[in-house]
Amino acid sequence: MSRLYLAISFFAVAFLSFGQNELKQYLKFADENMEKGDYYYALEYYEKAMEIDSATIDIQWRYAEALRAYKNYPHAAYYYKKIYRKEYAKLYPKSVLNLGLMLKQQGKYDEAIIYFKEAKIYYFYYLPIKNIG
Repeated sequence: MSRLYLAISFFAVAFLSFGQNELKQYLKFADENMEKGDYYYALEYYEKAMEIDSATIDIQWRYAEALRAYKNYPHAAYYYKKIYRKEYAKLYPKSVLNLGLMLKQQGKYDEAIIYFKEAKIYYFYYLPIKNIG
């Protein structure tokens, strides 16, 4: 029985390491396409990466940025909101501002104003104060 556990463990580790290499390749290709300005193919590779690991906030951020660049505002807003609710602009301070912008682009002005006000709090809170005299 212990050999069966050993074999299962070996295949699980091999499968996970294959998935991680595949994920890195997808992210690399997607990032390259984003730099070129080819947002369509960047989205394809980010979607494949999201199929492997949709919980990582960094992948969600890259995907949201590609959606915004491709002008898919409803889906970009969905992911920016998801990111903002997870980390409250600590890792990605632009998440709340971009969320407001995506809502504005869709004509959801009342909801966008809420997030613009929240963005104002984050941006003014982190501005350096100059020492006067």
